[in-house]
Amino acid sequence: MKIKPLADRIMIIPIDQNSEEVRASGLITVKKDIPPSTKGKVLALGATVSNEIKVGDLVQYGQHSGIPITWEDKDYLIMREKELICIL
Repeated sequence: MKIKPLADRIMIIPIDQNSEEVRASGLITVKKDIPPSTKGKVLALGATVSNEIKVGDLVQYGQHSGIPITWEDKDYLIMREKELICIL
């Protein structure tokens, strides 16, 4: 089964921000208090989304945009086209 967004909605997989840092000594430190990702890859488009946005595009969106869903143990966002800020 495949998820198909309706109308002007877009399905995005967020791109995680790097949460680890390797220091010159080789010590790996984990960064804390990293804000949620605001970048993602477009996976599916609803029927009325403009032709500017394509599957596979890397996009920027607002920090609290979209509705999070989990499908087959992966996290996605479904959001309206107007919630996108830009195509990267």
